[in-house]
Amino acid sequence: MITRAKLVEQLREHQIRSAQSYSAALAVFSPNPHIASSHAKRVVKRRTVSQALTNRSWVADIRGALTVQVLVEYLAIWDLVDGLELRADVPDQHHWKLSSSGCYSSKSAYDALFVGTIKFSSWKRIWKSWAPPNCKFFIWLAILNRCWTSDRLAKRGLSCPLCDQADESIQHILMQCVVARELWFQVLQKINLHAVSPPEASSRLTSWWSQSSRALPKDARKGFNSLVILVSWELWKHRNACVFEGVRPDVQAVLFAIVSEGQLWCRAGAVGLQELSLPSQAEYRKKKNFIAKLQAGNQLLVSQEEKQEVP
Repeated sequence: MITRAKLVEQLREHQIRSAQSYSAALAVFSPNPHIASSHAKRVVKRRTVSQALTNRSWVADIRGALTVQVLVEYLAIWDLVDGLELRADVPDQHHWKLSSSGCYSSKSAYDALFVGTIKFSSWKRIWKSWAPPNCKFFIWLAILNRCWTSDRLAKRGLSCPLCDQADESIQHILMQCVVARELWFQVLQKINLHAVSPPEASSRLTSWWSQSSRALPKDARKGFNSLVILVSWELWKHRNACVFEGVRPDVQAVLFAIVSEGQLWCRAGAVGLQELSLPSQAEYRKKKNFIAKLQAGNQLLVSQEEKQEVP
């Protein structure tokens, strides 16, 4: 039995005896940087594994100073190749250890880059749904709580610009605000999906989206996912208009914007969204005009009643 001490002595003897040798076959099967860095690069392409294993001639390829790292790697390689026999009648094969089949694939190499990372559960509903890239990017930031709302600017003291009833956060704006909840109910009611409306004021976007999507038939999930992105995007735009342009919160205005933008998405290729049968712009415009006239009539009636009360 060859001890490790004898192996080290044998390595020293090979270095002395092969002072004029420039073979570098060790680099063929050694990925270790310390022991492989001492080979002549011009010989690496000429040396074969069979030649290196014959009479353990790979030991003669080790050049330079015998540092601790080189000795450790040398002993590890000895354990790997000692007793290895090659068969001339069997062709060489490359075995890719990152796949079960042993064959290389770019997918297996890409998946290896994410080993040990935390998976983003909502990635498929976002990136596989039809929506403009900027809208997908926004909803991705919203689920990760990376939108610059007042809760990220200050811990307390800044309220929601839509309802002015609670501290502003992205979850509050998109799901928990009374304006947002009313909007979600009206949008889903128009397409007969009011049963999946956000159930509680404390619900979060990612959990409600996941549960609602699983509750729907498979043929309606793509359209529903696009609709969630669309409504969230228009809600965020309306919030920005209220903050930076002084616009007053208006559910009907957001509904009209959703219909207008949804028609453009359908023309651009959002087939799943089109199958949900969103109301047309004409229907919403007609309803919006009716509501405006009704509000104007109510204001006129109130003003007349106030005049009659004046003595």
